[in-house]
Amino acid sequence: MQTARIDKALVPVATDQLVRLGEEFDGGYVVDKRSIAAADILVSLGIGDSWKFEADCLDINPMPLEAFDGNVGTRRYFFRLLRAIAAPPRLKCALHRARVLFSYLGFFRLDRRHHRLLVGRHDPPGQITLAQVLNKHAVGSDKRAFLKIDIEGSEYHLLDTLVEFAPHITGLAIEFHDVEANLSKIIDFVEYFRLNLAHVHCNNYAEIGSGGCPEVIEVSFTQSPADTSHPPELPRALDRPNNPTIEDYRITFA
Repeated sequence: MQTARIDKALVPVATDQLVRLGEEFDGGYVVDKRSIAAADILVSLGIGDSWKFEADCLDINPMPLEAFDGNVGTRRYFFRLLRAIAAPPRLKCALHRARVLFSYLGFFRLDRRHHRLLVGRHDPPGQITLAQVLNKHAVGSDKRAFLKIDIEGSEYHLLDTLVEFAPHITGLAIEFHDVEANLSKIIDFVEYFRLNLAHVHCNNYAEIGSGGCPEVIEVSFTQSPADTSHPPELPRALDRPNNPTIEDYRITFA
């Protein structure tokens, strides 16, 4: 098992209320169940081809869902299916694309909404800011939100907004990319964000840098008080490797 070294500022607190939600491997997050139960609304940025994390959250707390991803939708899933059907050797791919399309149509309805918008720093056509999302769906409705953010490197544009809106957030699951280059931003965020760091996991699809720093980490936060005296051993029993063909990365803090 390879060892990743992470700055000691990112040591998570100890809590016995963690659960694993989402896909068995890539696409799953370890979060504090209390943060899900305390939320009035689920806000998800980036859904790709899977909304199992969102579905698992709603099994715990059947709240409204506002999902944002400008890169997917009915038309996109349909044309991916057609392309797969047009290539007979890709029958397995076609079956997968069909499952994704029909799962999407069945899941996103009523108070589970998908907006074909990217969430970023500004709001040109096809985009919206996180402040606009939270003002409309949380603050303006006197609700508190649990957020999942998986937007492939654009997460750093949202950190100041997350700090600003922290009183309206019960919990957060977020993936950080290019960790070594952005480590100071992550450390500052952990310091100023009002929620406790509940869990850290390395995405083993990404490599470990020459200095031992992992390139991609998955992090979750909780509003609940937790014990800081006994740092957990990572990975936890709840963790799974994102890439199941190789071992997970062990984490040390320095």
